[in-house]
Amino acid sequence: MAADYEEAAAEMKGLVNFGEIDCTKQGALKKKYDIKGYPTLKFFRDGKMRDYRSGRSVEDLTSFAMSVSGDAIIDVAAEDIDGALNSHPVLFIYIGEKDSSLYSIFEGSAKKFQGIHFFGSATTSVSDKLGMTVTTPAVIFATKGGKAKVLTEITEESLESFIQKNRFALISEINSYSFADIRDNGKPVVLIVDQKNEDSKKLIDETFSPATTFEGLFLVAKVDGTRYGRYLNQFGIPPNGPPCLLVVDYESEIYWSAPPKLKTSAEIESWLENVLSGAVSYNAIVPWYNPRRYMRKVSKFMSQFSQLQITIMMVVSTLIGAALLFFLFSWCEDDTYPMPTPGEPAENHPKNE
Repeated sequence: MAADYEEAAAEMKGLVNFGEIDCTKQGALKKKYDIKGYPTLKFFRDGKMRDYRSGRSVEDLTSFAMSVSGDAIIDVAAEDIDGALNSHPVLFIYIGEKDSSLYSIFEGSAKKFQGIHFFGSATTSVSDKLGMTVTTPAVIFATKGGKAKVLTEITEESLESFIQKNRFALISEINSYSFADIRDNGKPVVLIVDQKNEDSKKLIDETFSPATTFEGLFLVAKVDGTRYGRYLNQFGIPPNGPPCLLVVDYESEIYWSAPPKLKTSAEIESWLENVLSGAVSYNAIVPWYNPRRYMRKVSKFMSQFSQLQITIMMVVSTLIGAALLFFLFSWCEDDTYPMPTPGEPAENHPKNE
């Protein structure tokens, strides 16, 4: 990756600054920015840091750099909406006057999430195009095939919460950078195994309606069946097989495989209803006897603590363990003595000393 990073840095010179840190020498910075693996990319703007979660090729890096070096908010007309929905998974659009203090709040969030989501500014003609009647100022969330949502009480906290809550498209796409966010979203995930053929396209199109029906109960995402074949193999999905559906509950580490006959929206909705009601059986991702199942739970539990808290807990646990061992050995100490040998004076026996 180093070569791609250097090439992207050369192409973007003067627009975006690229830098590097040797964490083997800069331990304080490694700790400050919570670096846990290499290479790790972070993005800084206006003194604020966020994780970089896009691709790592030269094209990906330069595309991201171009997006964050331009305007954070793009003016959008009603006739541009369909194209924007096809080009961007998620849209956040401000409806109202630009000289408002609320627009400044929107601009701050747009800069913070620039390169991740699309942020636009428009008139009420756009809200009309989306089939919404809004009172300005307002922020609209829109995604292809999904229901548009509106935020009217705009504060820094409410806007960030609105963006966080609506960060997923109606049908998201899993890749190595979005996987953790999708997995940890808090809801079971409906996976569409996309084999990049016409049958896959039909299955994705038929899943839009169920995704709307069950919004809030499931998160729907498509995954490249060829690229992530090894990952999908644990669910019994053969490489280069037909497109299919499954539901994965990462929290409970179980999954449901859809029957291959599912083709229409109605059939998919009926199957998802059965998953929710418990009418169909599930499989364990990791068997109960596999130590990896319990290591994951321990890792997840420990992730909620800081490194300092973990160190303190380990020290305390070690001290408690040492104390318990000390008392155990003291309690088990052998205080019996052999019987006196014939002819040995009783007063010489150890017990009488």
